[in-house]
Amino acid sequence: MRPTGTTARTVAYRCTSGREGSLTMDVPYLPDLAERINRIEPCEYDHGLSGATLVVPCRSGPLDVHLTVAHGRLVRRSDEGLC
Repeated sequence: MRPTGTTARTVAYRCTSGREGSLTMDVPYLPDLAERINRIEPCEYDHGLSGATLVVPCRSGPLDVHLTVAHGRLVRRSDEGLC
């Protein structure tokens, strides 16, 4: 069952091999997102991540946030200043 509600986050990702997909998970605290996705390893057999995007709901509308990837893994970031 996919998470829903205010803390459900969908991350679209792209692997180094070119494969793409998305994950939906419950992440109440955005700085924990990188750690949670890196534990799942969606690109484990595809030579790591090459990119990821998160959609954040803001008052002015949804905001696409391009997440930082280094060495095939997401880098932890702060959620300050997103909206």
